[in-house]
Amino acid sequence: MENFRVHKCDIFYYTEDDSIEITERKFENSGMPQGNFMKRQQVPKDEDSFYGLNDIVVGDTVVFYGRTFEVVGANSETKAYLVEVLGRDDGERNCSGFPEDMYEVDRTANTWDPNLRYGVKKNPTSTFAEAMLGKTVNNTGRAGFLQYDRKVLRFVCIWDDRESLYGDVQQFKLHYFLADDTIEVLAVHGQNSGRDPAPLLVKRSKVPKDIKDESRGTYHWSDLDIGKVLPIYNRPLVFVDADETTQAFYEKQGRPLAPSEPLEEDEAPALAREVPPYTGFGSEEDSLTSCVGSLVQKPPRKVHGENKSLRFLSRFVTEKTEDAEREFVITYYLNDRTLAVHEPPKRNSGIVGGQFLRRLPAKQLSEDATDVITESSFHVGATVAIGGHLFAITDTDSVTLDYMEDNSFKFPYSDYPRMVERTAKVLGDVTEDGSFAKACMELSSDGEVLNAEAFKRLMEYFDLATPEQQCITLFRGLNNGGVVSIDRLTEELTRG
Repeated sequence: MENFRVHKCDIFYYTEDDSIEITERKFENSGMPQGNFMKRQQVPKDEDSFYGLNDIVVGDTVVFYGRTFEVVGANSETKAYLVEVLGRDDGERNCSGFPEDMYEVDRTANTWDPNLRYGVKKNPTSTFAEAMLGKTVNNTGRAGFLQYDRKVLRFVCIWDDRESLYGDVQQFKLHYFLADDTIEVLAVHGQNSGRDPAPLLVKRSKVPKDIKDESRGTYHWSDLDIGKVLPIYNRPLVFVDADETTQAFYEKQGRPLAPSEPLEEDEAPALAREVPPYTGFGSEEDSLTSCVGSLVQKPPRKVHGENKSLRFLSRFVTEKTEDAEREFVITYYLNDRTLAVHEPPKRNSGIVGGQFLRRLPAKQLSEDATDVITESSFHVGATVAIGGHLFAITDTDSVTLDYMEDNSFKFPYSDYPRMVERTAKVLGDVTEDGSFAKACMELSSDGEVLNAEAFKRLMEYFDLATPEQQCITLFRGLNNGGVVSIDRLTEELTRG
């Protein structure tokens, strides 16, 4: 059994200053720290003196700093020096040599040669001899560096791993450095690929053709071509494309690359964003901010209109007699597209007036999502469903009428030229045979002008009073001091 170890040391004594150095011999896999045991110094023997050459005798022991060393021999130069200078012959002393070390015995039995130095160059003199002849710098690869420095061949490769579980098609970029024939491979990750952001697949190095057989050598630029399948560390990469510089290089070498092969890309699924229905809590705009895809919500952007409001007088469309005479004022706010309904209070009506419907977005008050309440939904004579109630518009104010006429593209019944043309088509030959002029003379008080009430009765007589907004537009377009001239009305309808 191995129960002790032998430390084989070399003691160096320097005669010039009587200094001593001790080094322990190194053995492979000894399991002990070896090397410099005591650095060169004068070792004190006692308080007044230091160890000298006479204290180191072959066959005796010497104590340095509490460690006892047994001197078992000396080299030939040391023995000759002791005989010539000191007259001391240590060669005649009996020396038992190094004691047997079970570690070395076992290693030798297992075909280990303790005289060999493993892991070191066996012929270092060859390098020294070459350096003496002028080879002081390794010029291997210098020619490639001078000719191809900074010249890189770039290929696009794919790895089809769809046959394995959860496998897919991955794209890579292969860079071939002509200066030293090294290769690096970088992975190309798309958006939301789910892979770690580590593009380096193979760092820049010479890639062997067969990792199990190094005799086959490494890849050369002549081994690369579009359409080839090369195993890079057992990963088959298919070359599908190359950049213009790489293609020009191969054409210059007299071996142009094959045509590029398009990458097979799966069509991304078309995902339609579905907006959930409004729950009724808060405003609809606030709810939509949580559906835009961002976790950091922002205030909803308001689409502001003009700083005006449209006011319309209306009544209930109902069969209940107690509600038939109730009047309401509908206010449509253009700046934020909201709507409110107010019921003017009436004395002794038995109904408490005031706010009938608080101000809410007009979109939320529509029962049908396809028929959203907008400003164009309102005109005198129209019927609007608001919050489950049906309102008939009976009148409006002059400010609202001015806005509707200025924005006639939103309110077609407030477009004066269109209403004149429409009225002229309905009347047809009535304006030519004298029937229209006769009706105007009967309704006029003086035979020349028509007031607002007479003009409305005239439109009702020829079935042109529906919707009432049409009559209002015609009267306002022909109005001159609150009345309409019969001659001008006939002229406009005839020309229209």
